[in-house]
Amino acid sequence: MSFSSLYSHGFARVGAAVPHVRVAEPDFNCQRTLELAERASAEGAAVVVFPELGLSGYSIDDLHRQQAVLEAVRRSLARIVSASTSLLPLLIVGAPLQT
Repeated sequence: MSFSSLYSHGFARVGAAVPHVRVAEPDFNCQRTLELAERASAEGAAVVVFPELGLSGYSIDDLHRQQAVLEAVRRSLARIVSASTSLLPLLIVGAPLQT
Protein backbone atom coordinates (compact mmCIF):
# COMPACT_ATOMS: atom_id res chain seq x y z
CA MET A 1 0.00 0.00 0.00
CA SER A 2 1.43 3.37 -0.96
CA PHE A 3 2.07 6.19 1.47
CA SER A 4 -0.51 8.35 -0.31
CA SER A 5 -3.28 5.81 0.38
CA LEU A 6 -5.53 6.85 3.26
CA TYR A 7 -5.77 3.18 4.25
CA SER A 8 -2.04 3.05 5.05
CA HIS A 9 -2.64 5.65 7.78
CA GLY A 10 -5.47 3.84 9.55
CA PHE A 11 -8.32 5.66 7.83
CA ALA A 12 -11.17 4.16 5.85
CA ARG A 13 -13.43 5.64 3.22
CA VAL A 14 -17.04 5.32 4.43
CA GLY A 15 -20.02 6.14 2.25
CA ALA A 16 -23.65 6.91 2.98
CA ALA A 17 -25.79 5.89 0.02
CA VAL A 18 -29.42 6.84 -0.53
CA PRO A 19 -30.90 5.01 -3.50
CA HIS A 20 -34.15 5.95 -5.17
CA VAL A 21 -36.64 3.46 -3.69
CA ARG A 22 -40.18 2.37 -4.41
CA VAL A 23 -42.47 1.38 -1.57
CA ALA A 24 -43.05 -2.40 -1.35
CA GLU A 25 -40.85 -3.13 -4.40
CA PRO A 26 -37.81 -4.97 -3.00
CA ASP A 27 -36.58 -6.11 -6.44
CA PHE A 28 -36.39 -2.53 -7.73
CA ASN A 29 -34.83 -1.32 -4.47
CA CYS A 30 -32.29 -4.14 -4.56
CA GLN A 31 -31.17 -3.15 -8.05
CA ARG A 32 -30.73 0.51 -7.05
CA THR A 33 -28.82 -0.59 -3.93
CA LEU A 34 -26.48 -2.79 -5.96
CA GLU A 35 -25.83 0.00 -8.46
CA LEU A 36 -24.72 2.33 -5.67
CA ALA A 37 -22.70 -0.45 -4.01
CA GLU A 38 -20.83 -1.07 -7.27
CA ARG A 39 -20.15 2.64 -7.65
CA ALA A 40 -18.86 2.87 -4.06
CA SER A 41 -16.65 -0.15 -4.66
CA ALA A 42 -15.19 1.44 -7.79
CA GLU A 43 -14.46 4.59 -5.78
CA GLY A 44 -12.62 2.63 -3.06
CA ALA A 45 -15.11 2.76 -0.19
CA ALA A 46 -14.49 0.34 2.68
CA VAL A 47 -17.97 0.62 4.22
CA VAL A 48 -21.26 1.80 2.70
CA VAL A 49 -24.37 2.43 4.79
CA PHE A 50 -27.83 2.35 3.20
CA PRO A 51 -31.13 3.63 4.68
CA GLU A 52 -33.17 1.85 7.31
CA LEU A 53 -35.78 -0.30 5.53
CA GLY A 54 -34.19 0.60 2.21
CA LEU A 55 -35.12 -2.73 0.62
CA SER A 56 -38.82 -2.45 1.39
CA GLY A 57 -39.43 1.27 1.50
CA TYR A 58 -40.20 2.97 4.76
CA SER A 59 -43.82 4.06 4.75
CA ILE A 60 -45.61 0.81 4.00
CA ASP A 61 -47.22 0.37 7.44
CA ASP A 62 -48.70 -3.13 7.84
CA LEU A 63 -47.21 -4.39 4.58
CA HIS A 64 -44.07 -5.15 6.62
CA ARG A 65 -46.08 -8.07 8.01
CA GLN A 66 -47.16 -9.45 4.64
CA GLN A 67 -45.38 -12.68 3.75
CA ALA A 68 -45.16 -11.72 0.07
CA VAL A 69 -43.21 -8.55 0.92
CA LEU A 70 -41.04 -10.33 3.49
CA GLU A 71 -40.18 -13.12 1.04
CA ALA A 72 -39.29 -10.60 -1.67
CA VAL A 73 -37.07 -8.76 0.83
CA ARG A 74 -35.32 -12.04 1.77
CA ARG A 75 -34.67 -12.81 -1.91
CA SER A 76 -33.34 -9.31 -2.48
CA LEU A 77 -31.10 -9.56 0.56
CA ALA A 78 -29.73 -12.89 -0.67
CA ARG A 79 -29.03 -11.29 -4.04
CA ILE A 80 -27.10 -8.46 -2.36
CA VAL A 81 -25.11 -10.94 -0.26
CA SER A 82 -24.19 -12.90 -3.38
CA ALA A 83 -23.26 -9.82 -5.41
CA SER A 84 -21.26 -8.30 -2.56
CA THR A 85 -18.66 -11.07 -2.67
CA SER A 86 -17.06 -9.35 -5.65
CA LEU A 87 -17.25 -5.84 -4.15
CA LEU A 88 -14.75 -4.12 -1.86
CA PRO A 89 -16.98 -2.48 0.76
CA LEU A 90 -18.87 -3.89 3.67
CA LEU A 91 -22.52 -3.12 2.88
CA ILE A 92 -24.97 -2.25 5.65
CA VAL A 93 -28.53 -2.39 4.32
CA GLY A 94 -31.90 -1.97 6.00
CA ALA A 95 -34.61 -4.60 5.69
CA PRO A 96 -37.63 -5.70 7.72
CA LEU A 97 -36.92 -9.23 8.93
CA GLN A 98 -38.93 -11.41 11.27
CA THR A 99 -37.18 -13.73 13.68
